Amino acid sequence: MVQVSRLTGKTLELVRQAWYALTEWHSADEFLDRILPIINGAQVQTAALTDAYLAALISEATGQFTAPIGLAAEQVTDLRRNTTMAAAYERPFPPSGISSPLGLSSRRPSA
Repeated sequence: MVQVSRLTGKTLELVRQAWYALTEWHSADEFLDRILPIINGAQVQTAALTDAYLAALISEATGQFTAPIGLAAEQVTDLRRNTTMAAAYERPFPPSGISSPLGLSSRRPSA
């Protein structure tokens, strides 16, 4: 699906921009504040596109109209077990009070 591919590409671009724009490398808060709304939105949009695609496919296969299910945002974004989105996306950051062994947490990446 072309739309999903475009959405994925744009999402990755926005997350990459958020990463390179960081001013605080010792805390994930700034990064999470920027990317979680982007990722949540992309997940909801991807689910809606997939829902519509599958409904159209079923309609074509059966010859009868099948409406998309229409998932709520929570049904899409709360699928991880035993972890939150924030916990998953803060993993590139060192635990509180621990610096990177190479000092990378204090250096800005080159673009």
